[in-house]
Amino acid sequence: MSDIREEHKFLTGYLETPSFNIKLKYRVTHKGKVLVEASAPAHSPTLNLYQSWFALVAERNLGDSGGFGASQLAVKDRGGTVRYNNSYGPHSYRVLNKPGLVTCGIAVGGGDTTYSFYDNKLASQFAHGSNTGQLYYHLAGVGDTCVPTWVSGSRVMRWEHKRDFTNLSSNAVVVKEAGLFRSLRYYSSWYWALLMMRDVISAPVTVPAAGLFHIEYLLETPTWPT
Repeated sequence: MSDIREEHKFLTGYLETPSFNIKLKYRVTHKGKVLVEASAPAHSPTLNLYQSWFALVAERNLGDSGGFGASQLAVKDRGGTVRYNNSYGPHSYRVLNKPGLVTCGIAVGGGDTTYSFYDNKLASQFAHGSNTGQLYYHLAGVGDTCVPTWVSGSRVMRWEHKRDFTNLSSNAVVVKEAGLFRSLRYYSSWYWALLMMRDVISAPVTVPAAGLFHIEYLLETPTWPT
């Protein structure tokens, strides 16, 4: 097991330098009028994301049964269960594209618990629906896969995860946190809702009745050499 720990320490440190540029952008509109629009750097990667990076670069499966931590190559789903299986590889992660799906893609909530590297779920995720305290989860804006875009002017590769939420209730909803979930695929089946990022929004955003909340995670590589 010591070789895995040392490889994990080396590779995750390597992947942090150079680092990816990750931004969180959001906007609230109501009857065609923009009420709030903001963007800020996201500092929210979770251990699930680190484990996925390591497994990909080291060509290892998520096969450790000893627990959830840097020395154990496993992940934790949104239900709190530590998951591992030698047949499951990180190349199978994907953001599914279905309206109403709360376990994959971007999700939002009303919790403001301080972000932790070990987070596996949002503190208080909003359910999909039209009742008070719920939001309607639209299709994820990236399709079944997050297709990268080459930005020639700045010489970076960019990925964008987007999603819209509508407040169909008669009361305002206050969004305080956001997260990005991904599912893991094994042949034709999907398993495990895994939180890859979680951000607590510094200034909570009020979505009025009939309001639309648009949010996206934007990931960019460091500038490519010429």
